Amino acid sequence: MQELKNKINDFITLKNRKNKEKLKLSDNGIILSKKMSKLLNVKTGEKVKITLSNNEESYVKVTAITENYIENYAYMSPTLYNNLTKEKPNYTTILMKVDKLNKKQKQDLKNNISNINNIENIEFTENIKENYKNIINSLNYVNLIFIVCAAILTFITLYNLVFLNIQERKKEFIFLKSIGFYDKEITKYICKEILILSIIGTIIGFIIGSFLTYYVIKSCETNIFMFSYNINLLSYIITLLITLIFVMIIGLFIHYKLKELEIK
Repeated sequence: MQELKNKINDFITLKNRKNKEKLKLSDNGIILSKKMSKLLNVKTGEKVKITLSNNEESYVKVTAITENYIENYAYMSPTLYNNLTKEKPNYTTILMKVDKLNKKQKQDLKNNISNINNIENIEFTENIKENYKNIINSLNYVNLIFIVCAAILTFITLYNLVFLNIQERKKEFIFLKSIGFYDKEITKYICKEILILSIIGTIIGFIIGSFLTYYVIKSCETNIFMFSYNINLLSYIITLLITLIFVMIIGLFIHYKLKELEIK
């Protein structure tokens, strides 16, 4: 039984979601997947009620919570199962590693195993992984549409604010031109204002956006499906770069608008 408990690490990675620390099965309790712990509203050290093959209810301690995003699982050592049921575990699933086999060899293996009596189903984890990957990819297109729409809206808002700013400060800019300031110097002056305001707005957007993203992702989850709440640092960098590009483009519009202003 001890050998089987250690073998699970060859097929399933049990680790803490936050610090990525590897987890080991204990004979004193079970390991729950993260989503299941949230659904049951239990934490490490608390107890949950389970029903095993003998149909008797038992309370077991949750020794750890493992990172898991698809389906819900409770991992138990053979020794603990035996202690709770007074029976040896009745295994109904066989896990096999076939990484070194090509597609044809895998299909031949599947056909051969299917011919064995009492084998009901054979599933490759890579196929399950591919199915969920396709679901996520379809969501990525939706996200792309939202990003493009948000970028266009941001650009239009910035442009309108700058245009109104020029109209309201028209006399100020004409005065600056009349005392010897060149169009490029006035443009730099205005662009610095826009850049500072844009950076402040971006930082505030990062803070609010992080909480909003967490809320949206959490709302999209189902009882058997869980997303990662981490936002890649690259996403923040790209957002900042897009904002700076908008400022540069708007700076060009400002420069040509200033040229149209005539000193009277």
